[in-house]
Amino acid sequence: MSDEFLGDRRQALENEFFQKQNEALLQELRRAHETEERREALRGETIERARAVAKATGGFLGFGNKISDEEELVLTDLEAAFSAS
Repeated sequence: MSDEFLGDRRQALENEFFQKQNEALLQELRRAHETEERREALRGETIERARAVAKATGGFLGFGNKISDEEELVLTDLEAAFSAS
């Protein structure tokens, strides 16, 4: 397998992971009747963890932008989901 194919496949899997996590979180937020304080704590924890995962999988030898444009879009959607709830 070529490095390009593996890189593309890895990116597709990362994007799928973020999308599924975002969808699951949105469903949970819609069902939950939590306090504002708990919602803010959940928001902070979730976004912090999502950013950590995105940073851990990106960059090259520790250099460059560690969060891809696609991952940044998903993170933005995640933040918007918390704002909308």
